[in-house]
Amino acid sequence: MGYLDNSTIIVDAVLTDLGRKNLAEQGALDVSFYSFGDTGVDYTLYNVDHPSGSNSYGEAITRLPQLEPVPNNLVNMRYTLTTMPRNTYYVPNIVVDSSITLTGTKESDVKYLQISTNNMSAGSEDYRLTISNANFLVFNKIQPSMDLSTQVTHGVSGGHYLPDSSYQKVLVFNNVPGNPGFPLQQAAHKGTFKTTIKIEGNVSGDVKYVELISNGTLV
Repeated sequence: MGYLDNSTIIVDAVLTDLGRKNLAEQGALDVSFYSFGDTGVDYTLYNVDHPSGSNSYGEAITRLPQLEPVPNNLVNMRYTLTTMPRNTYYVPNIVVDSSITLTGTKESDVKYLQISTNNMSAGSEDYRLTISNANFLVFNKIQPSMDLSTQVTHGVSGGHYLPDSSYQKVLVFNNVPGNPGFPLQQAAHKGTFKTTIKIEGNVSGDVKYVELISNGTLV
């Protein structure tokens, strides 16, 4: 969803595949929740030296062109707004490596995505992980987690998606104390793949992105 014209309040919405499916099958969308985000806003344009005074400090920001709707939250809603309790003195933030590279397909080649949240006690929040393309990964060692993916996992070795499916995988993970992290293991494939993992904290509301690189190893 996006504003097409910043001089008039016009909202344009594009349905995702799931939205179109629900509309076709049920005749309605039954939207229960929505989110606001500030992706595309450049706060460095806030100018306290504006010659017109304080009412114009944010003028350059409000005149920014708005993004057209894209049915992919990794593009349009990278940073959503959140509400925190009153008297919050320290803003929690997720700490995670910005890039991980997978090599090899053996269990010993598994790499762990270690996730924590500063200014919160260990294990006190769940993380929602959205893997934008999971077709070269296997998910045999995920504990604990919930699968929130809207697509059905195909019954192939290790539970990964069929080649070239490019389906998203959405998992809930809690990095409880003593847990080595979220396991990442690649399936046998040829070539190099890159994808993005979006990590959202369900309590902190913070969002981080990890680049995942998979170097193919045929066995």
